[in-house]
Amino acid sequence: MSNEKTKSKELDDNGAISQVMSEHDVCARACTVHEAPASATKHEPLVHVTRDVKVSAHGTCDVSAPANSAPAQSTDKTDFDAQAWLNKAALFEILAMSWQLPKQELAQVLASGEYGEAMQELAELNGLCESGSLTAQSTIFANLQAYKNSNKDVTEPLFHELRIEFTRLLVGAPEPVVSPFAGVWWANEAGVQPLLFVNKESMAVERFMRSCGIGQAEGKNEPLDHIGTELEFLQYLCLLRANAVQHPEGITPPQNAYEDFYQEHFIGFARKFAAAAAEKTKLPFYRSCADILMMLPTACL
Repeated sequence: MSNEKTKSKELDDNGAISQVMSEHDVCARACTVHEAPASATKHEPLVHVTRDVKVSAHGTCDVSAPANSAPAQSTDKTDFDAQAWLNKAALFEILAMSWQLPKQELAQVLASGEYGEAMQELAELNGLCESGSLTAQSTIFANLQAYKNSNKDVTEPLFHELRIEFTRLLVGAPEPVVSPFAGVWWANEAGVQPLLFVNKESMAVERFMRSCGIGQAEGKNEPLDHIGTELEFLQYLCLLRANAVQHPEGITPPQNAYEDFYQEHFIGFARKFAAAAAEKTKLPFYRSCADILMMLPTACL
């Protein structure tokens, strides 16, 4: 894969399309990203340079406007469309963070209440709360806000609680309770051995990502069909549509890449994964995150 390094964005650790976490609060960024800057055409340069966008460890993309940027005020349809795509990107960002190996930042924003507030706001902005049971939705967001605690001493125990459950649920020893890989779900349904990397769905996902300029980082060996990676890939496709990032030089993603990936590769897998995760998890946090995944529409968000 290294011979395509200069033509692709790279992925790291668990195969994520990600950038270095900034000093700023990640959920505060997610909550304000729908306020599109007047000019959002470049990504902040970080590490692992591949043309215009740089990649680091498995985490979330920093898609926020600079602190001194004013939100767009134009009512032009182009600006409105960009706002809508940024709203989607922010939702996929926070969902991706939820289904990746937990970091200290996740425990911090969950305990501060900012995570729950951001998730509810982004769900509402993207129309996820317009259908379904209001009681069920209230329970989902109430469970997230129940983690809010002004006592800073709770952050470290919460971090370990999240890590333990994530590992039990999605990593396992030797097998996860719920596989986070689309190819494993495809293989089980097809009645074939669920081998990572070399099953039909895993290879199709990798080909699709490469057609959009996304490739595995050199020296890394993780499947690209992880639920967290697919969510970050959707985030990236939304940012492309918003003109908030630029695709790598020499790469022209398919015109309907977002719609095609969402419907052909993501949503069917995401719904089955979420239903299983909601049933098997022991933590309200992961149950709420799974319920929100199941709120995503079958047709494109």
